Amino acid sequence: MTMEIEQPPSSPPAPSALAAEAALAAAREALQACRWDEARQQAEAALAAGLTGMAQGEALLLLALSHWWLGHLGRVHRPALRAAVLPAQPHVRIRALNLAALALGELGLAHEALPLAQQALELARQPGQHEQLSGALSCTAHVHARLGDLENAELLHMQALSMARESAQPAQLQQAYCNLLLSFALAQDELLEQQRPQAAAAAPQRGLHYVSHARSLLRDPRLDDERRAALELAIGHLLMLLGRLDEAEPLLRAAIANSERLGSDYTLRSACHSLAELLRRRGEPAAALALLRAQPEPPSLGLRLARRRCLLACLIALGEEHQAVEEALAQELAQRDAMRRQARQSLDSPSQFGPLDGLPVSMR
Repeated sequence: MTMEIEQPPSSPPAPSALAAEAALAAAREALQACRWDEARQQAEAALAAGLTGMAQGEALLLLALSHWWLGHLGRVHRPALRAAVLPAQPHVRIRALNLAALALGELGLAHEALPLAQQALELARQPGQHEQLSGALSCTAHVHARLGDLENAELLHMQALSMARESAQPAQLQQAYCNLLLSFALAQDELLEQQRPQAAAAAPQRGLHYVSHARSLLRDPRLDDERRAALELAIGHLLMLLGRLDEAEPLLRAAIANSERLGSDYTLRSACHSLAELLRRRGEPAAALALLRAQPEPPSLGLRLARRRCLLACLIALGEEHQAVEEALAQELAQRDAMRRQARQSLDSPSQFGPLDGLPVSMR
């Protein structure tokens, strides 16, 4: 005869644990709905309520993502790297490392970003992480492009494109093309700032080889309108940089119309800036100026810098007062340089992220 031992009733979760879980769920929902500031607040609330274990890593990643979309570049890499070193699902670590690498690259710290992107790529090549591999390839390619290593950048982008084609999913193919085209477009600005004009001129030329295939994807009826607008922007912006203004203009205007209809603020502001730059380059500074002034100040530092540069050039071309814009641009550049220094200093202090086991020492 066996005796059944009565088990004590399990204790209900503590109120703080319930609050943390609710805040984490709210952060997920807000991020999915593109409510970036709400996602930030909820992720911070979840962390303040004492999340532990894998949930803590997810909350840190959500916090980093919300800062990324809010344009707070200097606030992205710290929570992302914390998420990467805490106990977490492999896909969370991969996404966190990629995000930290992208944020550091935007701050002009591509050398510091490269080992993080390479670590993410190494993890994404492990069994069971196939879904993360295309994004990790694109991220590493993007960092290589910012370093002026266009050969390796293109090879990695080609691998990501190959994977996307194998998937037969238009959304994955759109993402791979957008990543490639924007990577080479953004690399031009970075390389010009590094006073490497030859590499800067070569960067968008690399992307031009893929434009015809990307344009054919725009005709795929399975592609949703939001992704179509983003791809129109990526193609149009690259063509604008290459001086193919008549080809670029209808694509940029289509991206503006679609993103206005969909309420996609980031795509709308980016496309409006690209079109304004196109108009300026075509000798229409008044039209460019009107377009820039019709848009609110973008939250992204990169977009703000590009907007102010275009605004300044238009005012000078029109012979209008431009000192205030010139001073604002200088302040924005100083702010970016300060964020760059702070980010570099934080990478030199690994205690800020906890033990960096598994992360390459060369990141410091």
